[in-house]
This record gives sequence, structure tokens and C-alpha cells, in this order.
Amino acid sequence: MEHFFVLNSENKTGISDGFLGNVFFYQKSKDELIATTQLSLIEKLIVNGLKLELENVLIVDINEQKIRLNQLQKITKIECCILFGDIESEIGLNFTLKKYHIQSINNVQFLKADIAEILDKNAALKTKFWNELKKLFNI
Repeated sequence: MEHFFVLNSENKTGISDGFLGNVFFYQKSKDELIATTQLSLIEKLIVNGLKLELENVLIVDINEQKIRLNQLQKITKIECCILFGDIESEIGLNFTLKKYHIQSINNVQFLKADIAEILDKNAALKTKFWNELKKLFNI
């Protein structure tokens, strides 16, 4: 398996030299099967869809990593934040993002979608998300 970094629960951040400023925030399910599916879908999106290496991104499970976006910005430059679900307040944002719409705020590009398992089962939403990701990543 390739190396990539998921922030751990002690807020110690290991950021790869290959990090490109892209952060994926999600809320891991308590159900082990769903949790495995969530992470697998996000990893496939990154590697197969966006053609990035996992070391190029941070994947943050907000249930375990209680780190805020502004804390990450003190450590490294953040270019893009992709959120799965309505988790803005959990990452320290004081505004609500519109789903499936790229928004630029304070030099960071944001894109919010439904949770990964909903996207996986809804082709129309998946297409809408993919079209925005293509714009965001110039694909």
C-alpha cells in the first residue's frame, strides 16, 4: 500500500513532502463496514479519479482528528478542501457551504458533497460531484 497521511487523534500531523495542499474531510461511520467503504471510496476518488498519489493529500476523519482548518493552515498551505457531509462547524468554519458548488474563501477552494456512501449509491449526485472536481483540479 502507498504511504499517505491521516492525522491521528493526538493532533500530531505528519505531512508528506509530496503534499499538494488538498485536504479531504469526512466523518467516519461507527459501523465498521460503512467506515471501510467510506475510506475506500475516498481513496479510489483520489488515486483513480484525480490521478493523485495518496501522499499528495490529507484525509481527515473528523471523529478522530479534532483538528480545525485554521490549525492546518498554520502548519502548511491549504489549496483545496473537499468535505463529505455537513461538517463545516466541526472543522472550524463559521459559514455553510453549498453542496456541489466550488466556493473560494480566503484563498482556499472549497467543495462540499454528500457523505461518501450516499454518493456511491446515487449516480446523479456522483456525476454532479465529479463535474465540480474536474473544474477544481483542472481535469
